[in-house]
Amino acid sequence: MSALVLGHHLKERTSNQAIFLLEEKSLHTYVPYLLLPYGKSIQVIEPQSLKGKTCCCCVGVNGILSTLIASLTADVSEAFYNDDNH
Repeated sequence: MSALVLGHHLKERTSNQAIFLLEEKSLHTYVPYLLLPYGKSIQVIEPQSLKGKTCCCCVGVNGILSTLIASLTADVSEAFYNDDNH
């Protein structure tokens, strides 16, 4: 499911709110990841389960990025200290 597909599930829209009608499986499987790039510009009002799932996705992505950054930092440090010029 892509962001373009969400348009097909748009039930109602006002100037500051959009209501979507989705199957529960799609709601919890795909939508949290589709929301991540929008950061704080989108606020999920309900259902609470989507808010929770989106939070879990953020924690998961944060863990992956933290591990990646730690690995890159270790590689850079190792390269710096192993450089013959230092």
